[in-house]
Amino acid sequence: AGGIMLWDARARNGPVLRTPLSAKGHTHPVTALQQVGTQNATNLVTASNDGRLCVWSLAMLNLPQETIDLKNETKNRRDFAVMTLSFPENETNVLYAGAEDGSICQVHLHGSKVGVTEMYEGHDGPVAGLDMHPHQADANQSGEAVNLDAAVSASFDWSIKVWMVKQFQQPVLSLDAYEDYVYDVKWHPNHPGAFAAVDGEGHVDLWNLNQSIESPVVRCENPNSHKLALNRCSWSNDGRRLATGDSEGTVSVYGVDQSIYHPRTADFVQFNERARGFQPIMQRTSRDSAYGDLGRYAPSTRTEGGTWDLGAAR
Repeated sequence: AGGIMLWDARARNGPVLRTPLSAKGHTHPVTALQQVGTQNATNLVTASNDGRLCVWSLAMLNLPQETIDLKNETKNRRDFAVMTLSFPENETNVLYAGAEDGSICQVHLHGSKVGVTEMYEGHDGPVAGLDMHPHQADANQSGEAVNLDAAVSASFDWSIKVWMVKQFQQPVLSLDAYEDYVYDVKWHPNHPGAFAAVDGEGHVDLWNLNQSIESPVVRCENPNSHKLALNRCSWSNDGRRLATGDSEGTVSVYGVDQSIYHPRTADFVQFNERARGFQPIMQRTSRDSAYGDLGRYAPSTRTEGGTWDLGAAR
C-alpha cells in the first residue's frame, strides 16, 4: 500500500516508525529503497511502481522531504515503473533505476533538471536488479584503483548486462547463461571484476569478468531440497560472505575464497585494461528475446555444481 517502516532489532513489538497513508508519499507498492549520505546526515530514498520517488529523513517519516514523479519521455511520458535503484558510491544526487518495461534511467534529485536525465535500452524484460560499481583501491598499496561508472543489471529476460553509464547508452556486455528470470545482482565490494547473481532456478552464481564473460566461475544450488527462486543477494562489508533470500523467506549465507575477498594487484590491472576496451554490443531484435512468449535463445556454456569456499548456513 506504499508504507515505509523503520525497524529496531531491540524493539519487540513492530516497527518504531512508519509513514502515514498520505497522497504526498507513496500510494502504490514500494519496490526499491536505499539509504544514502553520511553517518551524521543520511536520507532514505524510496521508489514505487507508479514512478514516484520520495526522499525521507529517517528522523521524520510523516512526510517526504522531496517527491519526484518519474516519466519515460521516450514512451509517451508513461510512468516509469521502478523495480530497482542504485546510487553510485559517495553520490547523493544522481541515481540509476531499472523499470518494468526493461529500460534503465539516470535520475537527478536536485539541480536545474530534476527527474529522468538519461535513458538506457538493452533489456527485453523487467529489470529486477541493478548495482553500481563501488570505488575500490588495491589493499596491497600498489596505487591501483578502480573508479568506474559501471553498472550491472539483472532482468526477467534471462540475462545480466554490464553498462558504462557515462560513456554509452547501450550495454557493453550481455551475459546470457540463464534459463530463468535473473532477480538480483551485486558487485563484490573488494574484487573489481567479481559480482554475484541469483535466479529463478535457485542458482547462486559468482562471476569474475577477469576470468570469463561466458559463464560464472562458480555456481551453487540452493541448499533446500527443492528448487526455490532466489530473489535477493547482498555482500557483507568485508566481502567474505554473501547472503541470499528465497521465495519462502529463508536466508542462506555463503563464504567465498580469499582470492575474491583479498584480490591481487594484477586483478585491478587486468580489470582496468578490460574496461578500457568495452564497447556497446549489438542489440538483439524482439524475435531473439527470451522474455515472455517472444521465443528463446540458447544460453552459453556454464559451470554446473560449483562449490564455494564454505557451505551455506541457515
